[in-house]
Amino acid sequence: RLNISLDTLNKERFAHITGADKIEKVFLGINSAIKLGFAPIKLNAVIIKGFNDDEILPLCKFAAQNNLILRFIEFMPIGNSPDWKESDIFTGRDILNVIGKQYSISEASKVEGGGPARHYTLSDGCLIGLITPISDHFCNKCDKLRLTSDGKLRPCLLSDIEIPVADALRARDKKLFIQRVHSALSVKKKRPVIESKDGFSRTMSRIGG
Repeated sequence: RLNISLDTLNKERFAHITGADKIEKVFLGINSAIKLGFAPIKLNAVIIKGFNDDEILPLCKFAAQNNLILRFIEFMPIGNSPDWKESDIFTGRDILNVIGKQYSISEASKVEGGGPARHYTLSDGCLIGLITPISDHFCNKCDKLRLTSDGKLRPCLLSDIEIPVADALRARDKKLFIQRVHSALSVKKKRPVIESKDGFSRTMSRIGG
């Protein structure tokens, strides 16, 4: 399976978000993945009020035309706290209200590998997911750990807590690795704790996963 971040279909907005005028390469990559038989392919779109909330319906149409799962994610303060404002959040309920103006919506069963997303099927067959860490958190049901690109386990994206595991992996120390996993699981919270201190807050591009 593949997860692909695509917050906009607009060439100028894409360049603004990513710093690179390469949206056509993303479209080529999606087409190549489809031809190679990857399934499912999930598009992740972070919706920000007043920036790209006018693209909710075009993104749904694009996903349906290409048989992709589309997941809408609320804007979270991950390593971008100075730019994040609660007023910029376009909630999951807001997204459903926009979609409901053009499509009939029915709740879908949980999708394997769908994580915390709640899934819905639209009247054109498009499958969408909503991930709502701000307006309707799912901390008490979250079973996810993220392995960062530099070998740390991050129990929650909205917290700077990270547990190192690279040393255990390099040493092939299974017992130590399991201990670190248990340590990461033990500090998961049942309610969201949004941290915006002067620590090592990192953007998603640096966290990886």
